[in-house]
Amino acid sequence: MRTRLLLPALSLLLTACTEDEFYRYTNYNPDDAANAPRIEEFAAPKGNARLQTWWHWINGNVSKEGIRRDLDEMADKGYGTAVIFSLEGSIEGPVRFGSPAWYDAFAYAAEIAAKNGMEIGAHNCDGWNEAGGPWNSPENSMKALTWSFAEATGNGTRQRIRLEQPESKRDFYRDIAVLAWPSREVPEGTIERFREKSAQLRSWMEEFPEDDRPIPAEALIRPDEVRIFRDSLSDDGVFAWQGPQGRWKIMRLGYTTTGKVNGPGTREGTGLEVDKMNAAALDLHFASYIGKLAEAAGENTGKSFTVVSTDSWECEHQNWAEGFDEEFAALNGYDFLPWIPVFTGQPVGSREATENFLKDFRRTTSHLINRNFYARFAELAHRTGLRYETEPSWDSYVMNQASTFRYADIPQDEIWAQPREVGRIRTLTTENPVWPNEPLSAVFPTAPSAAHFYGKELVSCEALTSWTGNWADSPADMKETCNRILLSGYNALVFHTFAHQPDERCPGWQMEPFGSAINRKLTWWPLSKPFFTYLTRIQYMLQKGRPDARILALYADAIPAGKVRQEFPDAVIADIITGESVRDWLRVERGRLVSPGRMRYDLLAVSPDIFLRPETLHALKKLVEEGACISGYYLRRYATNAGGAEARAEWEQLNDELFGSTRKS
Repeated sequence: MRTRLLLPALSLLLTACTEDEFYRYTNYNPDDAANAPRIEEFAAPKGNARLQTWWHWINGNVSKEGIRRDLDEMADKGYGTAVIFSLEGSIEGPVRFGSPAWYDAFAYAAEIAAKNGMEIGAHNCDGWNEAGGPWNSPENSMKALTWSFAEATGNGTRQRIRLEQPESKRDFYRDIAVLAWPSREVPEGTIERFREKSAQLRSWMEEFPEDDRPIPAEALIRPDEVRIFRDSLSDDGVFAWQGPQGRWKIMRLGYTTTGKVNGPGTREGTGLEVDKMNAAALDLHFASYIGKLAEAAGENTGKSFTVVSTDSWECEHQNWAEGFDEEFAALNGYDFLPWIPVFTGQPVGSREATENFLKDFRRTTSHLINRNFYARFAELAHRTGLRYETEPSWDSYVMNQASTFRYADIPQDEIWAQPREVGRIRTLTTENPVWPNEPLSAVFPTAPSAAHFYGKELVSCEALTSWTGNWADSPADMKETCNRILLSGYNALVFHTFAHQPDERCPGWQMEPFGSAINRKLTWWPLSKPFFTYLTRIQYMLQKGRPDARILALYADAIPAGKVRQEFPDAVIADIITGESVRDWLRVERGRLVSPGRMRYDLLAVSPDIFLRPETLHALKKLVEEGACISGYYLRRYATNAGGAEARAEWEQLNDELFGSTRKS
């Protein structure tokens, strides 16, 4: 591959957005003198420098005396925030999730936290996954396309064809349309992984391998051969049509709930996962639990009750919401339904057109989930007086962490520590599909990059999560583990976990089975303050000043946005971004690229073997013309149907201008 370095004349980029819009998602300014470190604050750190922990309340085993003792001990050891999670457990306790006693206990926790100068937060639902509850009806739940088929032979006469109602869950089904297309013999495996690519099955793949195998013409159909009939079924499921000559596939297309529920929660708190593409559904979900917690906390909401969180995405797939076809057309410029045969394994147009449709589909699902779930969640939190802390989704059809973290007040990721081995530093892994079981030093952490780029004071890490929780851990083996996490770009540890201790039995309560046991029942707890102070002082320093990243790595402009291809020397720190960040959130000042986080980058390095959208190439060209330094490679693959042939020709021209043509003259 050929690379070309572009160093045009210096000037300032005049952006279309206002100053307020440019800094809309920024909550930290490294240039503000108030954010400079001070020796007296380092000696006794306060505020956000203090440690956080997840505070698991196990299956209703909750007591006010235990709440007071827990928070008193946390405060004494220098903790700043405890985020409450309700979880299932083998022993059922008396304070049931969502009961008056539950909200009373939460209000008491907010009160005691305030007295101790601490803050508390809450996960947005029962369990850790993801955003569900018994208040979510099938209409407001995550949805999936479903269909049934009939075969027909057209002969020019009017026919009546009975179409069975497609498979559904929770007695919920709605029709979308009837589709008909010429029947083709398509060999199995013609479109590899089409169910995963279309969010019918869960996938954690960071990218889908490109497939350039030719498809025989007799296996293809054209988009204009797909006939669409709306409101065409009788009440008993009969479809009447006058079919042209030939064999036809007739599809009754509709949608149902995925049936996915939150968890691992209590029996009272478990219910359907909320529709992640529907802002109105999320409004109801938020009001049904977090709104009630805010009401219970009263005047402490926004004072000691300050954080709402969404944990790691384990609610699997969703490929439909009301109005999805309209949203798809608005975003991509062409109709969705003529491409529905692809969901069944039938290629449309060509292999390239089929794969590009699936990429446009995933772009749409990711866009809607980021807009109507993550961005909306932040909006609702702010209206309530809370900050929003979130982990990202690693599922292929929504994977765009840079966009997700833009909306968060506190971007958060997770780093697992394997069970303790005597005499060895515990192995750290990211436990995500992009870098599965990779050592921490080998990854580009997305959350720190987003925090630097967009200007977030805190970037937190769910730390010390373990497959097997036990009471064997101690500061001796946790110290180096914590050091390595903090040296990887995070500046706020969130321990996993301090299990709530409702009584004084020993060795105490613990989450089943995950997490390191870090609570007031441990034998070393009374001696732990110097260890926690040590970590707090590190966090204080890491939360000050400006990160020393001088290079931006543009690593993706498609969904899933997962694979980081660039390699940099050990001494070089780079932040990673996607095409969206280039298009909307970069300026040029005195030849350097400036982000909303007041980061100043010397170079934007484009990863090899990726696709960049035409609008991203336009943005790159403008940055170059205004003085930016960009390195990159000639782009060899076009990967969207949006804009048709005109957009493709424009893309080819921009590709030639920026990265040099490889075509013969």
